[in-house]
Amino acid sequence: MGQTLAVTDDQRRLFSIARNLELLVEFISLKLSPDDYDYYLRNKGDFDAASWVRFLNEQCARFKLPQGVPQNVQIIEDIKPSLESFYNIARKRDDIFLNNTKIYMDAEGVKIAVLIAGGFHTPNLLKLFRDNNISYVVVAPKVVNPTDEKLYHKILTEGWAPAGGETPAME
Repeated sequence: MGQTLAVTDDQRRLFSIARNLELLVEFISLKLSPDDYDYYLRNKGDFDAASWVRFLNEQCARFKLPQGVPQNVQIIEDIKPSLESFYNIARKRDDIFLNNTKIYMDAEGVKIAVLIAGGFHTPNLLKLFRDNNISYVVVAPKVVNPTDEKLYHKILTEGWAPAGGETPAME
């Protein structure tokens, strides 16, 4: 919506930087939706933090704002390849989820199975199910408490073990 209110190129650039910066925060926090990740991939050139800093500092000087924007944004550029790898692997896992489910169903001779996945995976899994003529039902919890960010990141980086201590095998 902000883009439609912009009159000048500088205003459009500022709105673009604000939207992309918001998306970058979600990217780094591992909270991007598949659509947002696709947007990022289509517009990677617009996610150059150093150019954002130059533009914002030029605007600060132009309007005589006392505070500039910190120059050291290399850490953002350094982390992007790892984040892209994380999201690309998540996408590849969708195919593995589908294939393993089909293999299991064939091996067990069953026509109904439950696949537990969610978050980033849901939209692509639904597309894969439709493309493969597989009926599905989505059951989603009603989330009433904020996510425990520390636990979430720990599970992503270290894995999770049930109360008995045995870690489930991942294929």
